[in-house]
Amino acid sequence: MQATFDSDLLTPGTLLGERYALREALAAGGVGVVYDAFDTHEAREVAIKVLNREFAEHESLRPRFEREAHVALSLGHPNIVLVTDHGVHDGRPYLVMERLRGRTLHARLTLGPLDQAETFDVMLQLLEGLAHAHSMAVVHRDLKPGNIFLHGDPKVVELVKILDFGFAKLLAPDPELHGKGAHAQLTGGGVTFGTPTYMAPEQIALGAMDARTDVYAAGILLFEFLSGRPPFSGELPQVLRQHLAQELPPIEQLRRGVRETPALRALLARATAKLPRERFADAGELSRALQALPAPWLLPTT
Repeated sequence: MQATFDSDLLTPGTLLGERYALREALAAGGVGVVYDAFDTHEAREVAIKVLNREFAEHESLRPRFEREAHVALSLGHPNIVLVTDHGVHDGRPYLVMERLRGRTLHARLTLGPLDQAETFDVMLQLLEGLAHAHSMAVVHRDLKPGNIFLHGDPKVVELVKILDFGFAKLLAPDPELHGKGAHAQLTGGGVTFGTPTYMAPEQIALGAMDARTDVYAAGILLFEFLSGRPPFSGELPQVLRQHLAQELPPIEQLRRGVRETPALRALLARATAKLPRERFADAGELSRALQALPAPWLLPTT
């Protein structure tokens, strides 16, 4: 798939680290561009994410990137995309990852809500990957459908892979790094340290973040999987105010013909509590609660 993104796009055939030959660009966002590439040493396909130039121009980025790249390399788990190498090309940091085949959850959600069985399978795999990261004191900070990949054939089996651990933590608020206020970063789209649709209240308030920040985003995702739409929508200021002050709407407001059970409602409310101390402690605790949730989760409306 040929694509045109912006001036940050590198030319096909560019060799990174005297090893990785770039082919076509696969996807782009506010953080960087993902390329299909070929590892000439191992004779295998890989994917490479190259940080956008605006971030690479800051002097404090490189040592920060080195630290976080080592974290990403250490997160070996079936439900986290495998990072195999990292480097810097023309001043721009990059991560080398396994080449995935399939679709993002964002693409899957364009087809409509997930049923309970599919939701359960995706959430359990997602939470297993998160629980592994949380056990190593690593927080993702930017969980969203575009950062969750369904690897494999949807007609057979799909393995959930969480993307962007290294970059999400790398690009957390750091005024020295970005040279501008975190509020300005958020206004610019939220892509540097979170996405407003899934952002926990403490991220919006620029407070301390931990595993419970990811729990909040996972709760928002669970709601979206079942309803087909995120709970909060509108212009950026509206979405942020809703995260800060409003409870989740009933699923039946967004998806006709079904209503949530009290047990599901209680789980969603705890996962997305405004105060971190009122949420599940981490992804493992949320996973256990989800597995104990009585079925069915949704009932037909009468």
